[in-house]
Amino acid sequence: MPSYRGKRVLVTGASGFIGKNLVPRLLEEKAVVTSLSLAAGSPFPNAEHLSVDLTNRGQTLAALTGKEFDFIFHLAANISRDSKDKEAVFAANVEGTRNLLEALRYTSYQRFVLPSTAEVYNHNAVPFVETQEAHPLSSYAQSKFQAERLCLEEAATYKKPTTIYRIAVSYGPHQKPALLIPNVILSCLHQTDVPLTLGEETRDFIYIQDLVEALLVSSKLTGKGEILNIGTGIESSVRSIAEYIHAITHSRSNLQFGMYPLRPGQPIRYCVNTLKAEQLLGWRATTSLHEGLQKTIAWYQRQQI
Repeated sequence: MPSYRGKRVLVTGASGFIGKNLVPRLLEEKAVVTSLSLAAGSPFPNAEHLSVDLTNRGQTLAALTGKEFDFIFHLAANISRDSKDKEAVFAANVEGTRNLLEALRYTSYQRFVLPSTAEVYNHNAVPFVETQEAHPLSSYAQSKFQAERLCLEEAATYKKPTTIYRIAVSYGPHQKPALLIPNVILSCLHQTDVPLTLGEETRDFIYIQDLVEALLVSSKLTGKGEILNIGTGIESSVRSIAEYIHAITHSRSNLQFGMYPLRPGQPIRYCVNTLKAEQLLGWRATTSLHEGLQKTIAWYQRQQI
């Protein structure tokens, strides 16, 4: 991996799930990190912090115009899949991206990375490949696809070194408890019942530290508009995940399969082909699902949430 020592790195959405795992690694690599989020203060004492609402164009331009960075990881996003949050999701993911790109337009950076989602592939045949046409369905997937288009337009028009990662389902420490894996873990640890779908749907689950390493090695890239899938290439059913967590936590909880329907239009199978990332980055996920789940369970146990 190329050195980040002394490199100026901007991480938007630094107080979120990926940011809380990425920023410490950047600091370990001796990068000069600027964290940006809505939070008033930074959880990282060794990083400069900017409290900025990226949906506010004036605030974004005032905070960032004239600042120079070597690398930008644009993690800030609204991940809600609830239809009632559609306006807020598009504001954060589309307008926020537009404002950030404008603020940085006349600066010289080495790489701008937008983490997007493999949800944009929707009902395509698995494993998803980058050449497949996108068919985003949820507001979240639609907004991330529009953010991708903005970044690619910026790259083409202004010759900006830009990379888009279409990420599978990430999990690990610091993830919001409402999401699948932390929800099952915490329910099992607290001995409360776990209502679920039938669990037949499959997903490609990538451990957060593998994702962080993929983000870090993006500095190897030289292209100005690459899209890469980031995942494991392995399908696992929701049922198998829940049953494994239940077993290794020795929980007395009931796994209530069939209590929830799938979200309308949600694909049954979801898995990415990572060959392009392996070839261009020299990267592949190395954490097995069982190892990642064990590490994640241990982290939640230490937090005593």
